[in-house]
Amino acid sequence: MLRALLVLAYTLAATVSSTQISSRAKTIIETNEIESHNVKYAPSRAAVLTRGDHLPFGEKQGGKKKSKLGKKSKKDKSEKGNKKEKESNKKEKESKKSGKKKQKLIVDDGDDDDYYTPVPKPDDDDDDDDDYTPVPKPGGGDDDDDDDDMPVPKPGDDDDDDNDPVDYYNQVPKPGDDDDDDDDDDNTAQPVVPPTLDYYNQVPKPGDDDDDDDDDDNTAQPVVPPTLAPQMEPATPSPSYAPTPCDREEVLLEKLSTITDESLLQDPSTPQGMAFDWMQNTDTEIDACNYETLGQRYAMAVLYYSTNGDDWKDNGNWLSSRSECAWNLVACDENGLLIELTMDENSMAGEITSEFTTFSNLVAISMFNNNLQGYLPRLDDFRNLIKFDVERNEFEGPAFENLPDLSNIQFYLISNNKLTGTIPETIGNLSSLKNFWIIGNLITGTIPETIASADNLEKFFISENKISGTIPPTMGSLVELKQFFANDNIMTGIIPDSLFESISLEQLRLQKNLFTGSIPPFNAESLVDLRLQDNRFSGTLPAVFETATNIENILVGNNYLSGTIPPLNAVSLKFFDVRNNKFIGTIPLSLFNSAEELEYVYIQGNNLSGEIPSSFADADRLVDFYASNNLLSGDIPEIPESALMNLTELLLDGNSLFGNMPDSICNLRRTSLKNLW
Repeated sequence: MLRALLVLAYTLAATVSSTQISSRAKTIIETNEIESHNVKYAPSRAAVLTRGDHLPFGEKQGGKKKSKLGKKSKKDKSEKGNKKEKESNKKEKESKKSGKKKQKLIVDDGDDDDYYTPVPKPDDDDDDDDDYTPVPKPGGGDDDDDDDDMPVPKPGDDDDDDNDPVDYYNQVPKPGDDDDDDDDDDNTAQPVVPPTLDYYNQVPKPGDDDDDDDDDDNTAQPVVPPTLAPQMEPATPSPSYAPTPCDREEVLLEKLSTITDESLLQDPSTPQGMAFDWMQNTDTEIDACNYETLGQRYAMAVLYYSTNGDDWKDNGNWLSSRSECAWNLVACDENGLLIELTMDENSMAGEITSEFTTFSNLVAISMFNNNLQGYLPRLDDFRNLIKFDVERNEFEGPAFENLPDLSNIQFYLISNNKLTGTIPETIGNLSSLKNFWIIGNLITGTIPETIASADNLEKFFISENKISGTIPPTMGSLVELKQFFANDNIMTGIIPDSLFESISLEQLRLQKNLFTGSIPPFNAESLVDLRLQDNRFSGTLPAVFETATNIENILVGNNYLSGTIPPLNAVSLKFFDVRNNKFIGTIPLSLFNSAEELEYVYIQGNNLSGEIPSSFADADRLVDFYASNNLLSGDIPEIPESALMNLTELLLDGNSLFGNMPDSICNLRRTSLKNLW
């Protein structure tokens, strides 16, 4: 009676335990495959094995597996049952004789395996040598008359056979299977692991009277009592390279509306709307959600549409799927930011829109000789800009609105537009400024005194404007100044001596103004180009011309100069113009001596006298010789054969010359000479 009550109690307890394990085992099965960001992580089978477990060969997860022991016939079962019953009775008698009391948690079983001091099974009289039997799977009712106690019984299994499928991974048996069909397919869902021994602190099966005297009580179970196999934590997903899903139009509107008003973005007739439509519907290979230079790419597309990009001479790769840094005519830095736009003579037509301010990292902007209109782009934040060249376009409006902010500017080139304004006083703050070209605009005002502070200035071109006033004397302190062009203005006053004394000055062009006074001596070593024609200069020419070995152009015509033409050093001379003054005396012989480069001589409209020097034929490159309206006399000299083969114009009228025109000169009309007077 007592034995029956004990069996019933353990059956109920194991049933509750079985329910808990089944629930947790179900969790293992459900989490056996983890989904994260569409990437499946299946834990390795080795990861769910505890110590002592192993996988049999030929096992397939989820497939049917026959019991390793195979089916047994009913006859075999009956014989084994009789045998075990006899052995059980025998052990019970021996237990009574020994008088040993049942112990709990203390083993003194008389055998030689106490070294491992396992915990005995409750109520086990421990008079046999099988105390190390593992804990049976919860479920109770196992009379342990066979060798299959290790597997988790299926609910309702009477365990009268030996083919109950085991699951050492705590897998859930098929619900409702009473396993009385003597087949081996009851638990085909997961593989079977054969029992192995583990002598390290194994817990005996509770309630097992172990009176069968067999050796299967010590079949191995994992080190710990039957609990869940270690549950793998969900693996941290690797970074996904797939773009985060987003609403492309929404993202484009959100990001680009910080550059352009949304109404323009959604107006397909505007350059901004065309660029937006291209990015949304055509330029779909880029990830609008994560593209780092999205605003830059958009602004370049706007530039394309606003300047008639389809008709550019070179629009290679523009609006292609390639990075905007791979588009022609541009250059980027290592971070993919635009630093150069080189679009000279590219048939650009239209206006530069406000989106151009996105390119604030630009170092060089060059759009020379196009048909661009409207205002100059704002360059307030272009702190790195070194070169700004928009010459020969149709820009209008303020010429210098951006200039004070360009602290690193070296080349400010805006010539030949329709720009207005005055040269700002802040020009002196531009310590890096080297080239300042504003020729051919509508600039007014004067040259500010602060120009002297731009001490790196090399080329100062302000010609063909409406600039008035005088040349500041402080300009002579610009030690780097090489070229000063102020022609075709309405400037007055005298030329400061300090300017001519500059050791660096190479070219001085002040023609077509209202300058007065005399022409001061200049630095003969550096000066190459002197153009002072069409002013109101008076006095004589300085004698320094005789030592000016590098000078190429001397143009002082249409003034009020007088005296004689001083001796010249014509080694480098190409252009000599003293026309329409009051010069007297003879044509200097030095003008043609060693004149290897001389091409143009204009001495007409003076009071020169004497004969034409015969050495004029030595100027083999001479193209024009204008000597009309003077007081010249004598014969016209003969020229050697093959001389003056480039002569096109020979004007000698209005003098007192006599005799006949030499045949050697007339013969030139068959080759180069077009005008002979």
